[in-house]
Amino acid sequence: MDEEKKKRILEIREGHRKLSEIILAGTDYVTVKALDGTEYDVKVHALSDEEIREAIEKTGVDFKDLMNQSNPTILGHWKLAQAIAPMATEDPDICKAIQPGESMKIMKKVWELSDVPFRAPPDIREKPVQPAA
Repeated sequence: MDEEKKKRILEIREGHRKLSEIILAGTDYVTVKALDGTEYDVKVHALSDEEIREAIEKTGVDFKDLMNQSNPTILGHWKLAQAIAPMATEDPDICKAIQPGESMKIMKKVWELSDVPFRAPPDIREKPVQPAA
């Protein structure tokens, strides 16, 4: 194998290693508005099971309220979003710099990245097939 081909293979491997680190880290971006109205793309990380549990315990939000999508408690969700945003963005002052409610966008992205099952399972049943006459 010539040197150029070896170099190219090593570059590809390095790219794959970096990609796998990003995938394992579970990062993405979400656009939030700062207090001055400027929009920023903020890097958001997935949170572990332990981190989400700690945020729920810290805020005192009832887990049943989180699961109840038909009658959510806005204040409870907002408290949780403000607890999660600093952890997910690795910025302890993020909630002081963004407009009200923007922490909810960050929390929503965390749920997606962390694959949190706070949603109803999809109905995978197919429609019944009518017998042929």
